[in-house]
Parts: sequence; structure tokens; C-alpha cells
Amino acid sequence: MSFPSNGLSGVSLGMYLHAWIINLCLALPLQLIIVGPICRSLLSKIQGKR
Repeated sequence: MSFPSNGLSGVSLGMYLHAWIINLCLALPLQLIIVGPICRSLLSKIQGKR
């Protein structure tokens, strides 16, 4: 099964879902461990909370 020719022709649904799952597995831990705490600390400094 392929998507219609809207720029994704030749990409199967299985390949799309596989890429989506890999992205989720790599991005979620990065967000929880590194990016989230940094952003929370910067936001607390901007808002003046300690």
C-alpha cells in the first residue's frame, strides 16, 4: 500500500510507521532527560521563580 502521489509516492505505510516509531523511541528519552529539564530551568529563570 502506497500513499497517493503527494510527495510520498513510493513510501509504504510500513516504512512510514517504522520511521515514526524509531523517531519516537529516540526523541522521547532525549526530551525527558535533556531538553525538558533545560527548558524548565530557563523558563523558571525567565519567570523569576526559584
